[in-house]
Amino acid sequence: MSKPVTGKTHVGERRERRPNGDVYLYERVTAYNEQAKKTYTVSQKLKGKIKSGTQEVITTRPKKRKGEEAVACAVRKHSGLSSIPPTTTPGSNLPSVKTCLS
Repeated sequence: MSKPVTGKTHVGERRERRPNGDVYLYERVTAYNEQAKKTYTVSQKLKGKIKSGTQEVITTRPKKRKGEEAVACAVRKHSGLSSIPPTTTPGSNLPSVKTCLS
């Protein structure tokens, strides 16, 4: 008799070696799909990296979440004819705005 399927997830660690010798450390959560009879990856998260020649895990830069205030607050300001200065600066060869529009 086989073992019953519980639907639990498994947390594992995966190490990926890059050509420059650095090793990236990932935490992977896997689960079992009963219909396909295969395991699949639920999520994968970068924990840090091990530089070549060392044994210590260096955490990578913190990632921003979607909920954080990562979006800049843009303000749209209407600028019409009233916000244009009536005359140009002294010394410029441009005519004033009022004479151009009349």
